[in-house]
Amino acid sequence: MIWHQETVTPFLSFYPTTYVVYDVAWSPKSSYIFAAANESRVEIWDLRISTLDPLIVNVANPGIKFTTILFAKQTDCLLVGDSDGQVAVYELRNMPTPSDSGRGDAINTLLGPKTN
Repeated sequence: MIWHQETVTPFLSFYPTTYVVYDVAWSPKSSYIFAAANESRVEIWDLRISTLDPLIVNVANPGIKFTTILFAKQTDCLLVGDSDGQVAVYELRNMPTPSDSGRGDAINTLLGPKTN
């Protein structure tokens, strides 16, 4: 769910999986892009493209759970930690890099301005 600090109801709710979500990270390059790590897969979302389905999905090997994620700040890479203590580095190619002014503007673009 995406919340605004001044409201009690979420702006957006995501229900892509019934698995536990261990970590979520926003892209340092776009306020529309975030990644989520759950028990069986890593999902990369671009809210400009879809609020219903992730843009990219990477499924874990059997018996492995993805536990943590981090966008690298200086490169187009996503670091993913798993239950075996391993860290994988994924190069993100052809990811959109819009020039936006922040997450607040992204939320307003997606949902419209807040009304009273």
